[in-house]
Amino acid sequence: MSIVEVNGRSTDHQTQPASTEIGGGGMEVALVGLVTGTILVLAAVAAALICLSPVPARSASNDVPVQSQTTTTTAAAEISWLVCGTGQNNPLVAPRGVTVSERTGEIVLANTGSHRIEIYDLQGRPRGGYPHQALRADGSMAEGEPHWVAVDASGRTLVSDNLDASVDVLDVQGHSLKRFKLQEDANSPSGSSPGALALLADSVIVVASRGNAGRIHFFSPDFVALGSWGDSGLAPGQLSQITGIAAAPTGELVVICANTELAIQIFARDGKFVRGFGKHDLGPGTFSFPSGVAVSADGRIYVSDEIRQLVQAFEMSGNYIGSLGTPGTRPGEFRYPSAVATYGKNTLVVTERVGSRFQLYATK
Repeated sequence: MSIVEVNGRSTDHQTQPASTEIGGGGMEVALVGLVTGTILVLAAVAAALICLSPVPARSASNDVPVQSQTTTTTAAAEISWLVCGTGQNNPLVAPRGVTVSERTGEIVLANTGSHRIEIYDLQGRPRGGYPHQALRADGSMAEGEPHWVAVDASGRTLVSDNLDASVDVLDVQGHSLKRFKLQEDANSPSGSSPGALALLADSVIVVASRGNAGRIHFFSPDFVALGSWGDSGLAPGQLSQITGIAAAPTGELVVICANTELAIQIFARDGKFVRGFGKHDLGPGTFSFPSGVAVSADGRIYVSDEIRQLVQAFEMSGNYIGSLGTPGTRPGEFRYPSAVATYGKNTLVVTERVGSRFQLYATK
């Protein structure tokens, strides 16, 4: 596990720096390289987590254990990584989207390769799960490929599925309550399918279009279309291949795209372009393939990069703070991180598409 320091003192993320820090309130990070011997693998703690009595769940998936825990203690903070989702029942297969319910504090995760939605608590213990069915174009139902997820204030789970042209609204048991499609207008191509999801503070639902359409759609809490905005293209202020959206505490929207000139773009709610940063280039603060985005309660932006296999952190201003992770399979290392989610200021969840697991990162 490593963090790459910035502010003029960058280190190639493939190496392990002797000492480096992400600091300044909220999620404070101070990591020391493995060679210094300060990373402690608390096997007893991990074993205790595995042996905890399962919580009553929505399905028999609740015996999935926490695989391992690593804790680093430094002068600045105590940092823990929990590697989760690798048990025998309903193991994760190519997981994609993830969110944390503000209502319950549960992690809701798209187990894409297993055609399921999984639910965990903030200690990585499974709370249940259920299969997801996709509505095909011919009206038939099939095993889905859930990709993006969000949970509204009422506890309903919203799912964008790779095989479904609508957003599926599910109750806590996984029963479909409603499906709704993106609105069509002069600027939205006919048949556009839903992609990334987000919820605003007033419970308005935000849905990005898939592909090159470059549109952001808004729906009321009862799923009435409120309008959309966005210009397709690659220049600053334009959108294409949207891979994630997140609501910021400021009320602005943070949008990441796979192939626009600026990977991270911030828009006002009405669609006005505010700023952008994170070019598709080499070096710290740049991107190869931004795959997921989340904004913490204190306004820090976290963006996963599948190709570089790390998570980078920014201030809302665009100032680059640092990065988490290197390629690998140990706690704090990633195999193609596909999405991120935050809870409060101190908890970060990272799913790994190829690693087929997720990691919980927290400071105390």
